[in-house]
Amino acid sequence: MWRLNEKSNGASREESVAAASRKRSVGRDESKETSRKGEVGRSRKQAGRSRKENGRSREEVDTAMKRGMLLVALILAAGLARGADNLKINPHLDYSDHNKKQGPLITGDNMDDGVVKGKPNYIYFYMEKCYNAKRQARITVHQYDRYRDFVHFVIIDLDQPVNDVQKALINKYCFKVIPHTTLLDKDGTVVLDYTGETDEPTMAGWVDYIVRTAQGEEQAGSSKPGSQGGQTGQSGQAGQNGSAGQPGSSEPAGDGAKGQDN
Repeated sequence: MWRLNEKSNGASREESVAAASRKRSVGRDESKETSRKGEVGRSRKQAGRSRKENGRSREEVDTAMKRGMLLVALILAAGLARGADNLKINPHLDYSDHNKKQGPLITGDNMDDGVVKGKPNYIYFYMEKCYNAKRQARITVHQYDRYRDFVHFVIIDLDQPVNDVQKALINKYCFKVIPHTTLLDKDGTVVLDYTGETDEPTMAGWVDYIVRTAQGEEQAGSSKPGSQGGQTGQSGQAGQNGSAGQPGSSEPAGDGAKGQDN
């Protein structure tokens, strides 16, 4: 009996050891599984953070690209909107009352530019043979010499090919009746839309007016040139074949109808 019990007790101990070993093995396996799951979780979190960081990086890159493109567009727009510059009057013009073609009346740079917003615009339309246009061209160059830093000048020779931008200005303001001068304030509103030849002080008064309103020194619509007794003229625009002596007035002044091509 003793030996049998001893064998039985030995078997029990072996079984206990085996069971304990299995438990330890299972515990290690469970620990490994838990560790693996933890690593997978950490990997997923890291992947999520990485995706978020990549997303932010892409957004930052996209934003930077958009800003860069906007800056380039603004620079190009500024370059394209320089306006007519270095204006010179044709030195060979005959200003007498005779129509004869003597080439472009005004020469300069950027002569195919259109108008801009945010700055006053002086638009001059002419044909080369008109003696009224020649005299008004001389006045226009004088205004350029004085106001070039404050006013955007657009010069359109109707005897030369024009681009689509200037063609639109012709259709909008000129209708091929010349000489014609259109002044726009900094918001693009017409201040003077005049067909004919003016005297120089009158035109200088109108240009000075759009400069002062653009700089906030004077409210638009107040104390316009050509007003009488401090009162603003009736229309504020000379219009087609308006008065050369009194822009903004309904009263003609002398030969104010000279503006058509004779």
